[in-house]
Amino acid sequence: MNFHISIHLVFSGLHALLVPIIAVEKNVMYIFTAVQFIPTNILQVLLAVYCGVFATTIVMRLVAGFYRWDNNLHPTLYYFESYLTFVYWITFALLVGIVCGWTVSYKMAQNSYVDSIIQAPIAKTFKLNLQNVTYVALFYTTEDGWNETGIKIGFTSLAVIVGSMLASYIFSFDIWAHYVQNIQERAPPAYDRGMFNNLISQIFISSMFSYLPVLTALLLPIFQLEGHVLYSQFSIFLASYSVISPISVIWNNRFYLYPVCTHLYRLFH
Repeated sequence: MNFHISIHLVFSGLHALLVPIIAVEKNVMYIFTAVQFIPTNILQVLLAVYCGVFATTIVMRLVAGFYRWDNNLHPTLYYFESYLTFVYWITFALLVGIVCGWTVSYKMAQNSYVDSIIQAPIAKTFKLNLQNVTYVALFYTTEDGWNETGIKIGFTSLAVIVGSMLASYIFSFDIWAHYVQNIQERAPPAYDRGMFNNLISQIFISSMFSYLPVLTALLLPIFQLEGHVLYSQFSIFLASYSVISPISVIWNNRFYLYPVCTHLYRLFH
């Protein structure tokens, strides 16, 4: 699943380049960047790509969980027996990202309605002029009533994230049940304890630092709260995921941990 790792690296690179802030003000959830050395029109495209890559990572996380389940519950790969299966799943994940990026670019672009809502809070909270900010925004209601486009985008995003999260839980708990059954039957497990610990830690880390922050950001506009609710936590959690997740993988896998510890020991002694 090297593509799963690669797409996370791309997401991390975009996050470091754009330094995006996810904020919620009243009925608007928006992602903005105040980077000045990149033209505005390119920033608009990069924000769309950033959202599309995140959508791809969500789907690839689901595929990775499905692969672990198949690898651990069957003597040989059953659902991923053919190389073409990987190609199909990766293609599907990329298509989801492309559709998401296109939607963000054309349906969530800057507009005067959002400007009127976020201009004052951005100036107050971040000391920024709206002219120096590039953003994409999602809102479910307007002054005239419901925003059908925003509702469709929000509902689809929620469905993809919740579906991926629940499927990952199901795969992981099924692996855990299989592991317990092997212990009770004194049968050799198909995997080691370190990998099992890594599986559980990845569920927790993905939920706390990726799934739940984005789900919260998508749901908060329904309540129309004021004051840039939890804007720092959203961005910090997403940025932290790319650091905490690989550390967890290294810590729970002796094949990674031993070389890293050996290198650090030689470096400082």
